[in-house]
Amino acid sequence: MKIEITPNEPIHLRVRYNGEVVHDEKLVAHQTYKLDVQHPTSCGKAEAFFVEEDGSEFPIGSAEYGACACQGVDPTTGACQKGA
Repeated sequence: MKIEITPNEPIHLRVRYNGEVVHDEKLVAHQTYKLDVQHPTSCGKAEAFFVEEDGSEFPIGSAEYGACACQGVDPTTGACQKGA
C-alpha cells in the first residue's frame, strides 16, 4: 500500500493487514510522507486509519488484495467464503 500525505496538523496513521497492525506512526504537520507498506504475499484485506488520542480508529480506506482460495460456499448466497 502506497500512501503519500502532507498533513496540515499532526496525525496518527495506522495500517492493518488482515487485522494485524503493520504500520503505526505519528506524523508531524507540514512534512510530506511517502509511505510504502508492503503487504503479505498471500491475500486478504488492507485497511488504513487515522487514530484518535483515545486510541479509537477512524477508517480512511480499505481494499482486498490477492485471490484467496475458497474455504467453502455460503449456503444462502453461494458466495465464496474466504479463510480467516
